[in-house]
Amino acid sequence: MRNSIKNRLLKTFALMVVLPVLALFILVNFIYWITSYWTIIDQAAAVLDEVDYAVTAKFDRYEALLSFLEKDLDLIEASQYHSGQFIPEAELEKLHLLADGYASSISSINHLTLLYPNGLFLCTQTHLAVPDRSQMADWYDACLAEPEKTHYFSYNAGENPLLAGEPHYASSLAVSRAICDPAGQPVAVVNLTIRGESLGSLLTAPYGQQGGQTYLVTPSGTLVNSPLRY
Repeated sequence: MRNSIKNRLLKTFALMVVLPVLALFILVNFIYWITSYWTIIDQAAAVLDEVDYAVTAKFDRYEALLSFLEKDLDLIEASQYHSGQFIPEAELEKLHLLADGYASSISSINHLTLLYPNGLFLCTQTHLAVPDRSQMADWYDACLAEPEKTHYFSYNAGENPLLAGEPHYASSLAVSRAICDPAGQPVAVVNLTIRGESLGSLLTAPYGQQGGQTYLVTPSGTLVNSPLRY
C-alpha cells in the first residue's frame, strides 16, 4: 500500500515538477538557439555590408585611375614609336615620372606597368627584368580583345611574372585595361599590380573578434582573394 502511494507521489512529482522544468529547459534553449542564430545572421549581414562598401570603394579607385590613364595623351602618343626605334631619354624619363605619379596615388598598388604593341615596356619598378611577352599574354591579350572592359587576373605566390623576386607577396591581383587612341583603337595596355595582403586585410578587418573567412570572386568566376592563399 505504501509502495503504491509512493509510486503515485513520484509520478505526481514527475508530472508537476520534473516535466515542466524539463519543458522550460528545452524552451529556453530553443529560444536561445533561435536568438543566437538570428544574431549571427544579422552580424554576418552587417559584415558583408561593410566589406561591400570597402571593396567597392577600393575598386572604384582602381577604375577611376584607369580612366585617367586611358585619357593621358602622353601615354597615347608613346605608341607612335616603332618597334626597335630609339626613344629619347627625356621622353622615357617623362613617361616614367607619369607612371610613378599614377602608381603612388593608391597605396595598395605595388607597381604600374604599360605594355605597347611596339615593344615599349614601362614599369614603375625599374629593377624588374622585362618578362617575356608570352608571360603577360593573359591580361595583355584579353585587354586588346575587349578594350572597353576592365580585366582582373588573380595570381598565387610565385605565379605573377611582374612580381619576380618579391616572394613576400603571397598573392596578387592584376587590374588591366587597354589605352585607346581617339579613333578607339588600342595602343597600349596598362596593368596595376595589387598587393595581395592589402586585399586580405580589407576583407578580414570587419570580422574583428567574430572569426570567419571571406572570399572575393569576380562575376566571371575569377577568385580574387582567398584566406587559403596566405
